[in-house]
Amino acid sequence: TSYKGYEVFAPGGRTFGGLWALIALKALENWDPHLNIHFSSSVEDLEVLVRLSREVDSETWIYDMANLDNPNFIGSKLTREYGKKIWDRVHAKLPSIGGPTIGTHSYHVIVADDEGNVVTGTNTINS
Repeated sequence: TSYKGYEVFAPGGRTFGGLWALIALKALENWDPHLNIHFSSSVEDLEVLVRLSREVDSETWIYDMANLDNPNFIGSKLTREYGKKIWDRVHAKLPSIGGPTIGTHSYHVIVADDEGNVVTGTNTINS
């Protein structure tokens, strides 16, 4: 299969490791990571990769030997469209970008001024 213009090869037959990697790469074609840093230096990028790993693992068909013996079936999974379906499931589970989610009963505020003074406060209802 291909990944962002590169031809990628993996072992075929009754082994799912290479196929697993190819499917993950097809999903990753839809992702724009922080290109100037290693993924291990970005909490957000690392979370994407962990969630992608879990999502590919949830593809139970990959562990069925009858599917691995069917090249037409495998070919139907190594497409941009199928990768996009997996990516959409990963993306839907990612936290939204922006500030923290406001809770239903408490919030905490931290304020600092130019002189280094810091004040914090927590407001909690019904506790």
